[in-house]
Amino acid sequence: MGKQLLKIKDLEYILPHNNQKVLDNISLDVDCGDFIVIIGHNGSGKSSLLNAINKNISFSKGDILFDSKSIKSFANKEYFKKVATITQNLKESLFESFSVFENFLMRLEKIIPKTDNDLFYDFMIPYNESMICKKNVLVSKLSGGEKQTLALALTLINPPKLLLLDEHTSALDPKISDKIMDMTISVMKERSITCIMVTHNLEYAVKYGNKIYALQDGKICYYSDKSDGVSKQELLKYCF
Repeated sequence: MGKQLLKIKDLEYILPHNNQKVLDNISLDVDCGDFIVIIGHNGSGKSSLLNAINKNISFSKGDILFDSKSIKSFANKEYFKKVATITQNLKESLFESFSVFENFLMRLEKIIPKTDNDLFYDFMIPYNESMICKKNVLVSKLSGGEKQTLALALTLINPPKLLLLDEHTSALDPKISDKIMDMTISVMKERSITCIMVTHNLEYAVKYGNKIYALQDGKICYYSDKSDGVSKQELLKYCF
């Protein structure tokens, strides 16, 4: 695809309370523009891998390099401007006791030569035009699809280089989920954002991933890129 953005080298993660090895010698490369999909059954290590990239856990061995620099050497504030995460737990991305507009204002980092209202309207229209009418509605009153759309939009106010998606549409109705995925892909391409997505949805894996990895017992047990050709049926054995 292009320049390497992220390199995972011989990564291991051992749970401190019981010495269980959750990630076992994981190595993979992420190039700028990649949409990498990670699949696997529950407990295979998928979310732990994202948590390691997102600095939520301290890995036991190996390293993760971002722009050729160990992520351990980044200050969190600097790193999280470059790497963002969206999960199905939207309380991690949104303040539900505040309004849609208040959530928007809290994400702005600099003064822009427009009124805040104009900026809000211009920004939200490509994601969900009807959200403009819900500007003053509490986030807790939004539907699941509206919350996920808002979380995506707010995350991309200041676009990261790398977006981590952890089952971010799994709790949604299939039609809404498809809409969110199409929107995600469109924005990624428009803003040149690289993505790593964890999912059980094999249709999404085949449709969107240019590289697909399967984990089993904390190890990579399968890899394919789009040039190899891959089917949903081929991937089933790695998820269920």
